[in-house]
Amino acid sequence: MANKDCMKLNTDGACKNNDIISFTRRGGFCAVLKYDDKKIMVYGKGYNTTNNRMEMQAIIEGLKKADEIGYDKKIIIYTDSKFIKHAFQWHWTNRWQHNDWKTAKKTDVKNRDLWYQLIELTKNRDIEFRWVKAHNGNIYNEQCDYVARGQANDENLDFLNNLEDMIVYEIKGEN
Repeated sequence: MANKDCMKLNTDGACKNNDIISFTRRGGFCAVLKYDDKKIMVYGKGYNTTNNRMEMQAIIEGLKKADEIGYDKKIIIYTDSKFIKHAFQWHWTNRWQHNDWKTAKKTDVKNRDLWYQLIELTKNRDIEFRWVKAHNGNIYNEQCDYVARGQANDENLDFLNNLEDMIVYEIKGEN
């Protein structure tokens, strides 16, 4: 399918100290929207977070931006998170809702607040999730990874404001 027929939404999230239980876990997310020869980047950071939350936040912010610009055609979401892809592809989200937000093992579904948002943002839309292998040369996944890691590490990313081929938005606030 050509770029003119759909939006390609590339996403990534990152978390510093993801394996440590503490309030010092900083994370970052990034999404690049490509459609009709246009490119938009949205990025931001989160605190006391996890890698999965930042992966989800990247998709959420990308879909919010698609809504904001009035994009109503097909969206292909490229993510390196098999978990998120499978949750939609295999209808786990439907089962979780039906089972009062319990997994097949009867444990609580983590990140329910973000799943709610994802479900709402994908409802009644033509959405396709595609998995992309991380750190494998996909230019937009690499770009999202670089920015997400930069946010997680509190690096100065001011150079993003000087990108000539892309409109860039920083999402401020608690994520």
